[in-house]
Amino acid sequence: MRFAEYAQIIPNQADDWFDPVLTEDTPLYVDPFLVFDSSAAPFADSHELVVQFFATCRELVRLDQGRHDSSHWRKALRLLTFPEPKEFALGLAMGSPFGAGTADYYSEQMAEALDVICRAGERGLDYVEMLAIFVPGLGVDRISDIFCNILKSRFIRYTADICKRHNVRCENITVRNAQWDSRTARWSDRRVPLPRSPVTNSAILLDVQADPLGLVGWFEIGRDAGVAEAAAAAEPLEQPGPSEFHGWLGALVDRFQHAVENTDLWRALWNDDLTRPRKEKIVQAIAGCMWTIMCEAAKVDITREANMGRGPVDFKFSADWERRALLEVKLLSSSKLRQGAGAQLPQYLISERLTSAYYVCVGFTEQDFTEARIKLVYETCAVYESKSGFTITPRFIDARPKESASNLKAET
Repeated sequence: MRFAEYAQIIPNQADDWFDPVLTEDTPLYVDPFLVFDSSAAPFADSHELVVQFFATCRELVRLDQGRHDSSHWRKALRLLTFPEPKEFALGLAMGSPFGAGTADYYSEQMAEALDVICRAGERGLDYVEMLAIFVPGLGVDRISDIFCNILKSRFIRYTADICKRHNVRCENITVRNAQWDSRTARWSDRRVPLPRSPVTNSAILLDVQADPLGLVGWFEIGRDAGVAEAAAAAEPLEQPGPSEFHGWLGALVDRFQHAVENTDLWRALWNDDLTRPRKEKIVQAIAGCMWTIMCEAAKVDITREANMGRGPVDFKFSADWERRALLEVKLLSSSKLRQGAGAQLPQYLISERLTSAYYVCVGFTEQDFTEARIKLVYETCAVYESKSGFTITPRFIDARPKESASNLKAET
């Protein structure tokens, strides 16, 4: 469910905000430099605020004088600890909106980097670029978390203005790290009127819209495909009995396969100019949204990336204890193709005490469908079945570009 649907509003041309999916992180991040370029309120002074924040931290580091045991150093570390701002529901991991943010390791690394800058007497280096250079592992996702924390007060004001314009119901909610004070060098939480997320029970904050890699539209694409397949099917997928559950899940895979191979859904699995396949996470997300529609009709629970005790599995389906199965979606081009069928799924089955699963492999090129590649999947599944007694059913979905039906000529 997207925010607009939850809030029962229809965005218009005046709305430049990104409409987040509330149930899981969208694989986007906030680019600080794009926000720095904005001259519109409330982000016009964003660059100055970021500079002021890190200047405050740098001064604390300078006052520590390299000892790393003073109250100044501890204050700097507290300021440089950034929880994931779950209010935005953004994150490249594309999983649960409850993320980790930047850990203590990164706060120490950032403080050390500021210490280096102080000792070098450097004042002209951009702080965002400096962190990316001097702090190993601080990628765009964590930089986005840092930036959203520092400017959270601006995003609060931005969201409040949108909600006021659309008469969205708000309530006073405590927002963590809602603002910081350069004089006291402290973060503070605030209770502010904002819409409440039905998933995290925390506030919802909106961001400006951008989708340069086509990573957002999967929600509507999968949902619309599920509705279309359900309407076109001769019979609905009704809730199966315990002995029928594995076969029922196979029918669910059939629906996705039919949509990809016999309708235009294959196009959604490629980039806009059809030159490059989407990433595995996007394929999984589109399939999951489609299956969710059908599972709701059959009163079967579907869980994405459920934690099975030894890591996440793509999908878990259940109606009760006796009707449960797992499903993994993998690209045939993946270097972990054998690992998925021969290691990941078996471990998930053991952890959940299940006996069956589907291994759905999606291919985009002729190379993906070579005899050797297909044989690899079949043999891996068969070997594990013979050793364990578990059932892992391989399935193959052809997402190679298809000629438009209007261009096909009837055979004579």
